[in-house]
Amino acid sequence: MVEPQPPKWVLEALRRFNGMEARLVIADKVLYASDVKQSQARLMLPANKVLSKEEFLRDEEIRVLEGDAKATRKEGVQAIFLDPNYITYGVWLKQWKKNLVLSGWNPVLAGYNEFEEGEKFDLWSFRREEKLHFALVPKEVDCGYLDAFSDLDFKTLNDVPSSNDEDCFGLDLLFSTSGYANVNAPLPDLGSFEDTDVVTSLYDDA
Repeated sequence: MVEPQPPKWVLEALRRFNGMEARLVIADKVLYASDVKQSQARLMLPANKVLSKEEFLRDEEIRVLEGDAKATRKEGVQAIFLDPNYITYGVWLKQWKKNLVLSGWNPVLAGYNEFEEGEKFDLWSFRREEKLHFALVPKEVDCGYLDAFSDLDFKTLNDVPSSNDEDCFGLDLLFSTSGYANVNAPLPDLGSFEDTDVVTSLYDDA
C-alpha cells in the first residue's frame, strides 16, 4: 500500500509545530450531527474508517485504548487537536466500544464554530516531541491545470481536466468542433481564443 502524501495544509502544520510522522488516519471523515453538537462533546472516529491504528499510535497507546474498551472509566491518550486555523486544543483519544473518539471536544466547537454536519475532511495525525496531534484537514481544491496553463501546448487543451469548483474560477476548457479552445470563465469572461498567448496574457494581467 502506497503511503498517502501529506497535503499542503499538513506540511504547513509540520513546519509551524516542528512536527514529524504525518499519518492519514481517516480519509473523507464525514461530520455527523453528533460531531457538531456540544451536548455530545466528542468527535466520532468509526473503527471501519480508521485506516490502521498501528500506523499512528505507539504500542503503549494501543494498550491503553484496548484497556479502555473494557473499562467503565476510560483513561485515554492525551493529544492535541489543530483546527483549520492551526489553533490548538487539548483532547483525549479514547476507545468507545469498537470505535475511537476524541473527547474534550466542546472547546474545539466553541473556538472554531464553522464545522457543519455533512462536511468532509481528512483526519491526519503527526508527532511533536512524541506528543500526538490530530487535525481535520480542509480538502484541497485541485487547480493544478491553472498553475501549468502557460506551459500547455494549444493542441493538448482537451487533455486538461475541467473543474466545477468556484475556487478554480469556474473554468471549463474544452475543444469546440472547429478545433479552437472554447474558454468559458464568468470571472473574467474571456470568450473564445485561437491563440494561447492571448489567453495566458489575460490571466497574467488579472
